[in-house]
Amino acid sequence: MLDAETLRDLFDHLSHEDRKECVDELARLEISEKNADQVYNILKVLETGLDVNMAIQVRAICRKLESQFPGKFSFEFLTSQPVIRHLLKPEACETSSVDSSNGFKICPFCTENIPPDSRECPFCQASFENHTCRNCGKHSYESMFCIWCGSLMQNPAWQKAPLPRRVAAVIIDASILAIPVMLSEMYFSAMAPYQIAIAIITFYTAFLLTGSSPGKRATGLFLMNSLKGNQAGILQVIFRELPCRMLSLMLLGLGFFWGLFDENGQTWHDILAKSVVVKKIDQD
Repeated sequence: MLDAETLRDLFDHLSHEDRKECVDELARLEISEKNADQVYNILKVLETGLDVNMAIQVRAICRKLESQFPGKFSFEFLTSQPVIRHLLKPEACETSSVDSSNGFKICPFCTENIPPDSRECPFCQASFENHTCRNCGKHSYESMFCIWCGSLMQNPAWQKAPLPRRVAAVIIDASILAIPVMLSEMYFSAMAPYQIAIAIITFYTAFLLTGSSPGKRATGLFLMNSLKGNQAGILQVIFRELPCRMLSLMLLGLGFFWGLFDENGQTWHDILAKSVVVKKIDQD
């Protein structure tokens, strides 16, 4: 059995079959005090980007760890709070007596047998809505964008906006707002910068009524409602682009940099406005 560090180094180069073999080996392994920590660390590496069958096996192994070593391990790496709560319940360690061949399916979050038409697991309360990507058909649990093809789970015609395009859009918007004011300070009277600034802000706000900023329009980006998966409304766009964006900027620009580390690419102004920046899936 590979140790966790070696597996982490090799993980990006492993095929789907290699990862499946690792999970299968762990499922067959007899867990003891000697190897429990190693098994746990390997599970943390393997949890990333699993298909539904491997996800079920990983959660089953986690349940085995919790049943043998109650309270010893943290399962926060699973990210699903319903699953974590279910794992930590004493009764979660008991195996269901219902056979999945008798008209039941397995919950991919907690591995319990449940009715096939269930929209929510009665054991761990995990929702099954919007967990199958309508673009590639694969399972992508508790994510805004599919972990396999990158399309928006609620609307498969859209993908997460590439970082270079977002940077270009910000630069265009900032140039439209700042450059005319700077030039007016250099070449015109003292009152001109204020008058030009008012004119530019008026133009920028009027442009937002079209549902996008000039920079996003120029780079082919769009704003979507992160809760509903449809295009953001005019009021939502204005709220994001003006007060929320200014807040991100005033806090040393940290709100913009947050998007570099957020799994959905959301900045603080995106999170506040319940929006996400996307591009059409067929765009180059």
